[in-house]
Amino acid sequence: MIKRKLELALEEKGHVVAEVQVYDVPRTLLKTRSNQDGSWMYLHRLWVARKYRKNGHAKRLMKTLLFITDAMGESLVLRVLPFEANGATRRCLIRFYESFGFRQIKVPFKDIMIRRVDKSRW
Repeated sequence: MIKRKLELALEEKGHVVAEVQVYDVPRTLLKTRSNQDGSWMYLHRLWVARKYRKNGHAKRLMKTLLFITDAMGESLVLRVLPFEANGATRRCLIRFYESFGFRQIKVPFKDIMIRRVDKSRW
């Protein structure tokens, strides 16, 4: 059961061209040692329509999301899962998330990344 949910979307001419979804951390990720302190949310999905990729939409959504989650005092956790065969590679996604302060943690058989709250903004 999802208790908390945050969704952001970018629209162009009445159509959603990009969106991000953040939920409470799933129980399966709660067991990692990095999730045991503070308040955490799970970045479930970051999506940009194929036609609108390479225009900075994902970057704009991430900057907005991080501003909001930092203000809420929420750290973020995600699993690196390339969605489409012809979309971004695992390595590209890891570099993208690292550019926003995410770092990988060691979890067997999973690409998990975390980003703690940036308290310097407040």
